[in-house]
Amino acid sequence: MNMLKTIKKYSLPILLGVATFFLVVGPKPLDPSNINWLAGWDPSQEYFGWAIFRNGPWLFPIGLNPNYGMEFSSSIVYSDSLPILALLFKLLSPILPNTFQYLGLWNLTCFILQAIFAWKLISLFTKERWLLFFATGLFIFAPPFLWKVNSSNSLISQFLIIWALYLIFKPKTSKNFYWWLLLLIFAEAIHFYIFVMVFVLWISNLLDELFFHKSTTLKIVAKEFLFSLLWIFIVGWQVGYFEVGTSSTATGNYGLGATNVLALFDANGWSYLLGDIRQTPFNYGQENIILNKIEGFNYLGLGLIIALIAALATFLIKPSFPLYVFKKYLFFILALFGLSALAISNQVSIGPYNFSFELPASIINFASMFRASGRMFWPIFYTIVFMFILLVIKTYPKRFAIPLLAICFIIQAIDTSAGWLPVRNQMNTTSGLAFKTPLINPFWKLVGKHYQNIVRVPAKNNLYDWTIFANYSVQYALATNSVFLARVDERKLVLANDQFSQLIQSGKYNSETLYIFENSQILPVLMHLNKQRDLFIQVDGFNVLAPGWKQCGICESHSLQGVSEIASEVPIIDGKQAILFSTQSNPHNLFFLAGGWGNPESWGSWSSGPVSKLLFPPPLSRFKTLTLELRALVSEKYPKQVVEIIVNQIPQAVQVLSKGDKNFLKIAIPEKIGPNDYLSIELKLPNAARPVDLGITRDDERLLAIGIVAAEFD
Repeated sequence: MNMLKTIKKYSLPILLGVATFFLVVGPKPLDPSNINWLAGWDPSQEYFGWAIFRNGPWLFPIGLNPNYGMEFSSSIVYSDSLPILALLFKLLSPILPNTFQYLGLWNLTCFILQAIFAWKLISLFTKERWLLFFATGLFIFAPPFLWKVNSSNSLISQFLIIWALYLIFKPKTSKNFYWWLLLLIFAEAIHFYIFVMVFVLWISNLLDELFFHKSTTLKIVAKEFLFSLLWIFIVGWQVGYFEVGTSSTATGNYGLGATNVLALFDANGWSYLLGDIRQTPFNYGQENIILNKIEGFNYLGLGLIIALIAALATFLIKPSFPLYVFKKYLFFILALFGLSALAISNQVSIGPYNFSFELPASIINFASMFRASGRMFWPIFYTIVFMFILLVIKTYPKRFAIPLLAICFIIQAIDTSAGWLPVRNQMNTTSGLAFKTPLINPFWKLVGKHYQNIVRVPAKNNLYDWTIFANYSVQYALATNSVFLARVDERKLVLANDQFSQLIQSGKYNSETLYIFENSQILPVLMHLNKQRDLFIQVDGFNVLAPGWKQCGICESHSLQGVSEIASEVPIIDGKQAILFSTQSNPHNLFFLAGGWGNPESWGSWSSGPVSKLLFPPPLSRFKTLTLELRALVSEKYPKQVVEIIVNQIPQAVQVLSKGDKNFLKIAIPEKIGPNDYLSIELKLPNAARPVDLGITRDDERLLAIGIVAAEFD
């Protein structure tokens, strides 16, 4: 009965939330078997994190997700897969269809709860239903909320912030503590960023209640604080927050994805009438603008800007009213200022104008935990919206306030459709049970049923094509390291690649694992390959090693079409012509780039990092020298690049390059190299630098030293 009464009480905001969902999002995402709409970068992460978690074992803590990342795996938290729902639906997994997503349902839930809590917040100050209706509509059509539709399904949970505002402004009762505790736990089990916002608002509320409202005592506050911290720790431990060390959660990129000071008025394509505010490259270059526009997006909307103008006019009628409302919320206001500073960062952009100021390294390190800190502005955004509406409904008579908010609501809904309507059309034009995949050869079906794991070598987080093998893993219930995690324990990643290097050198592969090798690993694999036991092929553009395939009677009985053994693809070194490393050259020449090189360009390939390696296959005994044609990252202010040459693990020479191009490095081939020996060249580059730091470019952050154009044997 209580539930029915609650539904009846909030029937109008529920209907408004549902109607807005179908208008903005549309019906297709509600189909739990429809996953095609999740093909975006973050939605793919959320879905695959859940789908692989679902097929994995139950462990303790219960949020561990070992099959998603394998050697560098962590938990369901770090795939942003809404842990609270992932755990629930994993319990129900036996009765769910093979393809199942809950993210569309969560979108609908968020629209409804956004409306309910906005309604509850405004109802603290008025009971007029039409005022409540139109004010709630402005909260639902908040662009930062709608912006996350089909972008990040976990970050659409912004009702949690409005819930916090409601608890701050509602009269204190004995149940307030329990509602705050429930809110904190919910936020923690949904997304870390929103949890931090709610946590800061909760602390500010405790202090305001203690020092200004005088509604509690220091002893009670201490008890509530410690008890809440205990539950926050328990929930955080169980969902898996502590699986990544604090040193790995700090990205060092504070300021990347910050919000512009004028973001409230920057439409960024979300208005038919208002244009974008121009921004200039800053700090991180052009990508800084892109991320600031995306993660720092906090546009009010034309309807809310009109409400802002009307609200500012109230100062002429009741200039003391805002002070009256907020005079007992000093710590709340300070919290908003703190979150604003975090959102803007020390790399400040005011429209197209930029400036920066230094902060202690310890503060930068802490703040960089909040990559895309522009999101931290959301509590300020919703407080501003709440303040506008409150000033209108408390200052103007109802006969004026109701039509004013109605006009603002209609304008807001129509004008913001410039942003949400294209997203709606995209989400509702495709549907289906599977992602598109380039893995079309029948071979994949055979190996999917034969192996338990599929791994990429070297291991990397967030590879450009990670979804291909994440999707394949879900299809065949495999564990994989082809994943995208929000944060990765870098120590685990380094250790994983060290273990892969040892594995390649031993040639003894896990019989339950299918390996996908990058081109840089092909020659090292061939050096130690057991050709009588293991199959090493190229199929659908990927280098695949299937351990034990040639000794598996059932496996060998299947004919393999459209594949070729990689040994036959390695270019033969005959000394008659130079080996080129550009995009126009033989793509198999890139097999010789064994690590520490970037993607090929029209002229060749730049080094990547402080060490670059080359590996050449036998027979090489008839050659005496190897000459490398190199470019070098040099300028007037940075006149040299030092290259330390190590041949087959023996230091040979040190060369200094001072020209930008046409540098020729002659390397002696060891006299004792045998007919079956590989030639390993390691180039240590102690002067590697970023072009952006040297003033050579404004946006190139790669760590470069030399570029390889060609190699020639003599």
